[in-house]
Amino acid sequence: MASLAASLQASIDLLAPPFPSTVFLTKMRSFMSLFMNIVLLSASLAVHPSAAASSKLSFADAVWNDCRAEALNALYSPFVVALAAGNLDNETYAQYIYQDAPYAQAAADANVVALNYAVDPLAKEIFAMFNDSNARGAESFRQWLDEHIPNATYPLNNATINYMNFLNNTAHGIVEGFDKPFTGKIASVLSMAAFIPCWKLYYHIGMQIVAAVGNYSDNPYYDWIYGNSEESLKNKLVTIDDVFDTLAADLTVEELAIVEQVHRQGMRCEVEFFLAQPLFQYTSVPLSRELINATGRLLIFNGFDGSSNVVDSSVALADLAVSSASNKTKAKATWGRLFSQYKEEYGLGVENISNSAQAEKFDYYNLSKEFEKFSIIEGSNLLRVNRSGALAGIQANAIESAGEDAIILQDFITFFRRLATRRKLNSTANVISTTWSASLVKAVFSSVGLNQLQVHANELEFEGSVSTGGIIDTIVSPADRVSVLEEIVNKYSNQKKLTVYAGESVEELLPLLTADIGIVVGPSSSLKRVGTQLGVTFRSLFSASISVQNGTTPTQRPNWKASPGLLYTVSSWTEIDAFVLGWQNHFDIVGPGAPRKSRMGYLCEMGVPIFM
Repeated sequence: MASLAASLQASIDLLAPPFPSTVFLTKMRSFMSLFMNIVLLSASLAVHPSAAASSKLSFADAVWNDCRAEALNALYSPFVVALAAGNLDNETYAQYIYQDAPYAQAAADANVVALNYAVDPLAKEIFAMFNDSNARGAESFRQWLDEHIPNATYPLNNATINYMNFLNNTAHGIVEGFDKPFTGKIASVLSMAAFIPCWKLYYHIGMQIVAAVGNYSDNPYYDWIYGNSEESLKNKLVTIDDVFDTLAADLTVEELAIVEQVHRQGMRCEVEFFLAQPLFQYTSVPLSRELINATGRLLIFNGFDGSSNVVDSSVALADLAVSSASNKTKAKATWGRLFSQYKEEYGLGVENISNSAQAEKFDYYNLSKEFEKFSIIEGSNLLRVNRSGALAGIQANAIESAGEDAIILQDFITFFRRLATRRKLNSTANVISTTWSASLVKAVFSSVGLNQLQVHANELEFEGSVSTGGIIDTIVSPADRVSVLEEIVNKYSNQKKLTVYAGESVEELLPLLTADIGIVVGPSSSLKRVGTQLGVTFRSLFSASISVQNGTTPTQRPNWKASPGLLYTVSSWTEIDAFVLGWQNHFDIVGPGAPRKSRMGYLCEMGVPIFM
């Protein structure tokens, strides 16, 4: 770990002054520093969970954060989104309660077992609390069933059975992959790791729904939302986490790894439980479900730099050029001037728009006219780089090597790998970039097995295998990105299709607004500031998913054609993955008019790639 951190720091130092800071270099430094912090934090947690205290991240928080992919997939499950929208099919909810009643009873029974095995007084208190809550829940569910569907019978689905068995086994100290049951303190920690995901995930979902919908007093599932977002549940979770951390502090590194394994399995059991509920309606998520059902095509676009890679391609190419130069000091100074001038012009462009009069309403034409200024900025920068000859002397194989060494965000890789394996979904993935070297981008993707991504970008001029310093420009401005996007979309004019553009930079605002679904990845403060000034509205993707779900009826499919000027925000590609693809590769689609009987929805595939 330390050697990796040192290597990353060396990469930063390589471009330290006199190689001046730029808007791109600033991005690169922040990404690299964040990555180093993650590496070093992981190393400290591997030594002992108490080390997390100095980093202000508890062991309980660490294992929860490590399961954010599972949490997002539960949040974007059809069941949760339809429930939040208030139009979840009554029978789906009834069958959910029918599964939840025996699950809660099994959990209460497992709590008793864990309580009897516990040797620590704190653990006994937690298991007693778990038991009381689950026993009351089981009774409440049985009463609901007696009141609403007294004579109904449904078979327990595999997800419920697996979850019940998992809790019972863990309470007895039995963990998959180990021959002998665990005893003593670690047995209690393992049982807590199995039970905690249910509590934390339900509270997380409840709070996310409240934040997304605001007033939910008219929602027919008001009690579910309120019960999973009330303050008393939050207070209990604080106590649970404190005890969990206290008990885990005495465990070895090897034991902590087993605890984390059990915690993740508990999270996955919860995701399975949500996704196993039968669907008898159209749903807004996952996006692939509707596209497969409607035999449509997904066209997804990205701009590469910023939202997918750690080091901007211009910085990587500048580094190659400096390394290839006979006079490295002069080469660094040249790149310093180029980056500084671009930074100044780019900053003024953003500032001018930010300081302009606030648009009363969104107008795509006026916004396009404003972005002509960026066309001039980008064009001038490209011309300066061309005339300087600063990119001359780079070997073609050096570009390929740089691509192989590039650091790409793991959740970006995972999403596009999963997209490529979704055989029932017709999809096309494109990268539209203003980078100076399409070869570099292709090498990056090839190194991580993403050869299916179609790259549209500029290219360096070569004589033989050595760059001349010239750039063959095809995509310079935001308008150029839009032209390429529209050209690709027009190839499928005779097909049903949906276009998605995911990006994070100001220069990507036009293509983001051109796509049916424009998704802003990460904080993107400059983009949001400029967009808001020009009348663009930003909304969380989860909130939008609920609104689109609200528009569905037994005969009305979800409509993801966004209102003009509306963009959606997400925290990461992990969230995009949950929204577009859902949890697994195969799921059963039950459309309106299907026989209204117990049907499995779709289940979690164990072993799905874990996101960084």
